[in-house]
Amino acid sequence: ELDLKNIQNILCSAGIAEIESDSIDNIYEKVHENIGMLNRKSEDLTSKNLSLKVEISKFKANNTLNESERSKCRKIFMNLKETAKGMKEECDKKE
Repeated sequence: ELDLKNIQNILCSAGIAEIESDSIDNIYEKVHENIGMLNRKSEDLTSKNLSLKVEISKFKANNTLNESERSKCRKIFMNLKETAKGMKEECDKKE
């Protein structure tokens, strides 16, 4: 029953309210497109996170950071925090 509810939520999020009114091929295409969009979003977020990790590693390697570099680090950490929050919210919406 829980799986059925998850499937219904996925179909609703893809804009499919009533299965009877859509052909199976149309439903398949909508679900496929939505999965593709989620994969692209996930890849973009993963790429952004990797870039942030590289930046953090660069700053971490230099222990003598001046104030402007510390400010950049704070911004990087805040961006990372916001990205993680966004990914969590996106996952929560899809559940």
